[in-house]
Amino acid sequence: PYYVVGPVPEPHLASNAQMQAAVEEIVRYEGPVHQDEVARRVAKAWGMQRTGARISAVAMEGLLAAQRAGTLKSDGPFWEAAEGARPRVRRRAAELASLRKAEMLPPAEIRFAAGEILKDSGRAQPDEVAREVLKKMGFERVTEELMGRVGVLVSLPST
Repeated sequence: PYYVVGPVPEPHLASNAQMQAAVEEIVRYEGPVHQDEVARRVAKAWGMQRTGARISAVAMEGLLAAQRAGTLKSDGPFWEAAEGARPRVRRRAAELASLRKAEMLPPAEIRFAAGEILKDSGRAQPDEVAREVLKKMGFERVTEELMGRVGVLVSLPST
């Protein structure tokens, strides 16, 4: 685990400061990461098997507190460190099934991978770039859902 929790038996009993510190550590290690995955990691840090509504809510409160403090930022449901975060492309071949879902792929990571591919190969069609992004992320099978998610992002101009 990334974060060792103190004597608090359950996440929803943690102080705001404890929860903020926990989610900051998770996001620093995992970011960019979907807020649902942050909640799962919070549950796991407290030794829990499931993530319910209470855990999701306190994890979100911790994320929002960290955002107000200026330590984390969000891009929709995806969270990353506010400063110093260097984009990277992670292979998902051995990850949990939940992290291989199209909606769990961070836009920042997709755009970064597309930029690297274009830098290495020059011009390419968005469809080709999307396939290469998915390959770089460790996907052996390219589904319509994955192509839809990645294809839209690689065909948008960089922001």
